[in-house]
Amino acid sequence: MQQIRITVNATEFKSAIEKISKVAAIKSYMQPLMNTCLTTDGDSLRISATNLEQYAEAKIGAHTESPAAFIFSDTKTLLKGMKFFTGDTVVLKHTPSKTVEKSNGNGKQCTVPGEVIVSCGGKTMKQQTFEASEFPEFPILEKKLLNHFEYCNKKLKERFTAISYAAAITSEKPVLQGICFRESDMVALDDYRIAINKDNNLSVNKPFVVPCAAIKLVNDIMSRQLRMSTDEEYIQFIDELAGITLTSRLRRGEYLDYSKHVQNRGQTEIIVDVKDFTNALKYLKAFRTKNEAVHWYNRKMALDSDKGSFESEIEADGDMEFEIALNADHMLEGLSQFKGNVTIYLNTCFSPMVILGSDETNQAVVVPVKPNRELFAP
Repeated sequence: MQQIRITVNATEFKSAIEKISKVAAIKSYMQPLMNTCLTTDGDSLRISATNLEQYAEAKIGAHTESPAAFIFSDTKTLLKGMKFFTGDTVVLKHTPSKTVEKSNGNGKQCTVPGEVIVSCGGKTMKQQTFEASEFPEFPILEKKLLNHFEYCNKKLKERFTAISYAAAITSEKPVLQGICFRESDMVALDDYRIAINKDNNLSVNKPFVVPCAAIKLVNDIMSRQLRMSTDEEYIQFIDELAGITLTSRLRRGEYLDYSKHVQNRGQTEIIVDVKDFTNALKYLKAFRTKNEAVHWYNRKMALDSDKGSFESEIEADGDMEFEIALNADHMLEGLSQFKGNVTIYLNTCFSPMVILGSDETNQAVVVPVKPNRELFAP
């Protein structure tokens, strides 16, 4: 079988392989899913990878006289070798697999695997290849889209970073392990907290839930302006400048109606400085031995543990009629969305606390914990 030669720009090739390979499965009984697939398409080269939840491809310019398609058998080794490439051009010489008769003359046939030689700046590596036919087909969104809009990846990353702490890690409802887009909200929640970030410049037509892994990949491999589209089953991100497309399955199922928890604000309003409140929580958290609760009442916080009793004064505007027990980690994560002053709305010592920033762009709900005993005497 004739050897097929493909010539590409070294910088573009290395960048595309590095980015797209991040979407490949980390572990799989199907080796092609752990590697990248290359396919020539006229004067371009398409580099693809998938973990069967997310599918990504990048297109770069290429020169070849014959069509070619193959899967690397060891992309990790390829990436390791490319760190030492110093030339401007990468040349790939692919020899497709072929079927030959066995040498024992019994008329039976066997398949000789394909191979690819990758050369750049005087350095060469060779490895076997898998057939491109072993690579899964990429999903195609339905023509009738439910959402279609442009969005800034920097803004998406900022919003995701602000709320992702609240997404469920494990749950009986996998839909809670994603980020919900509803109207102008991006929402993450689990059994203990809710995190909301609003952007009034964006309002989606129909709510959808994206796996956290998909947004992390978009933040990692894409840049600048994105085109985002959804149908009933998939979301697609397109970065035209970088020539990268990422398609992900959406989380299916009924998402919690979080709005009622935010709207049900308690009558008691306490204004605190985030930095001061956080400092007090971190001070008390340092003395926990069995994940004891931090108790809060007006302008004091306290903790009892095997190491002793500890207190911290805080600045607070407003008066509480009851003491609240907090999981310090959950409260610190909830406050991480905010800067400056926040208003904490309280209802009862067991009711969820609603936290609002000054412009209400960020909102959080944190559930108190059940105290073993009271540390203050209201």
